[in-house]
Formats: sequence, structure tokens, C-alpha cells
Amino acid sequence: MAALILILLATGAAGPVLRVARTRRGVLGAYAALLGAAAAASVLDPVGQKVLGNLLMPTGWVWLGLLGWGADAVFRRARGQAAGLLTLFVLHTLAGNVLLGTLGVIWLQDQLPRVDWRQGPPFDAVLVLGGGTKEAPDPNRFELSAGGDRVLLGARLYRAGRAKVLVTSGRGVPGISQDDLTEATLHIWRELGIPEADVVRLREPYNTKQELIAFKALVAERGWRRVGLVSSAYHLPRAMAQAERLGLDVIPLAADHHLGPDRFDTMSIIPQIQGFIRVQKVLWELIGRWVGR
Repeated sequence: MAALILILLATGAAGPVLRVARTRRGVLGAYAALLGAAAAASVLDPVGQKVLGNLLMPTGWVWLGLLGWGADAVFRRARGQAAGLLTLFVLHTLAGNVLLGTLGVIWLQDQLPRVDWRQGPPFDAVLVLGGGTKEAPDPNRFELSAGGDRVLLGARLYRAGRAKVLVTSGRGVPGISQDDLTEATLHIWRELGIPEADVVRLREPYNTKQELIAFKALVAERGWRRVGLVSSAYHLPRAMAQAERLGLDVIPLAADHHLGPDRFDTMSIIPQIQGFIRVQKVLWELIGRWVGR
């Protein structure tokens, strides 16, 4: 029941209900009544409970506010305002859509063939692109963050005897993230039993292109022949395209795979934080590839 009411609100099918009210106050009252009905129905409906919970989040407030304000503008026949508000409503819905974001991330991940790193000869060296770590509350301590699976995959490769040398790279933007991303990665690897002598740090690069340029020079200097590149699965296509432009022959090793809903459900209608994150990741990768970073 709650799901049905939500669909009515989101698709505009509730229009006939709203038009029954002949005053502006009546329109808003009818709209509020629909929301109240959804809330009441959610008490006994497990899906409705999650729907209501998401509507109570900040993104849900904005979503409902834009829809309600847009409906009010339509009633007042303020066409320009209505068009602007409903356009923002649609953009907000798409930008926070979990299904859309998930499909976009999966599309990026599927652009490269999956490589089984357990097969074939060991890698002479593996570059783990910067990121995936954060500072901990305790001094001189670090933790894995979103994307931290890339750091863990590097450790797994080494501990399994599949990588002779690990290379960590990257530095953050001052005032935004850690100045030296390699310090955190090295610290975590040491705790996992990886000797510092088998780790090379590239501390200067601050974007993917610079990391790969520095790694290419290191490969030539050390004479490494079989090298791998570890990053989040959605980021690897851009990194591999950049490596190809630089003439760097690396084998892609994907970490941090993103999965999630691959079909429509009621929850997909409501903008959610996970949707915003994934949609932004897709756009970030496309823009990064376009500008060559």
C-alpha cells in the first residue's frame, strides 16, 4: 500500500486526486493526506517502513519538497516556476537513483575482462593506485576507507606469492586529504606482514596520469617485465586507457567491485545517498577520461 502511494506521488498519477481539491490549501492538504496514508500503511508493510525511513532522510525531504512545491506551482499556473521546480525534481531523482548509479558502475566495471591473478607467472611488480585509506583517531594509525579493497588486494597478491614487489603511489590535495597517501598504505601493509624492503613508494603523483607516468619510469629503471595495476574496478577502465596512451603495458587487477540492485524496485524511486555516490563516480570517471586524467 505504501509503495503504491509512493509510486502515485512520484509519477504524477496522483494528479487526479490533487485536482479534486479546488483551492491551493486543498491541494496541499490532499498531498499531505497521501503522505500520511503512506506513513500509516508503512506500519504493517516492511517495504513501506523502508520507504518511510528514506523519506525522512534529508534527501527525501528535498525530493518531497520539490515535488510538493512543483505541484503547488502547477495549481497556481506559474508555468515557469513549475517547469523549473519539476525539472529540479527529475534531476534530483536521477542523481540519487541507486538503480541508475549501480547500472552505471557495473557498465564501467564490465569494460575490461576479468583477470584471475592466481593464474600465470608472478608479477615482477604491482602498482596499487593511491586512495582507500584514512587516518584513525589514534596517532600514527590508519584505516581502510571506501575503496580500501585495493590496498587489501595488493597485500593478498604479495602474501600469495603473486607479486614480488608492491608499489604504492599518490598524494592528496593539501587541506582536503592526507598529504602522503603512500604512508598510510605502507603502514597497513607492514601490519599485514609485508616487509618494507619489498615496497616502493611514489610520493609525488597526485592524479592517475602522474601515477602511471612515474610507474612507467620505475618499470624502465628496474627492468620489470610483467607488471600489474590495482585499482577499484570502476576506475580501472580510465586508468588502463591512460596507460595505453602512455605506452605502459600493465595487466588490470580489479578490486572494490560494486554490486547492488539490477532491477527496479519501489526503493529505487527515492533518491538515496548510495545513489548519489554511485552516479557521481560514473560521471567523475567519464569526465576524467574526457580530460585525460
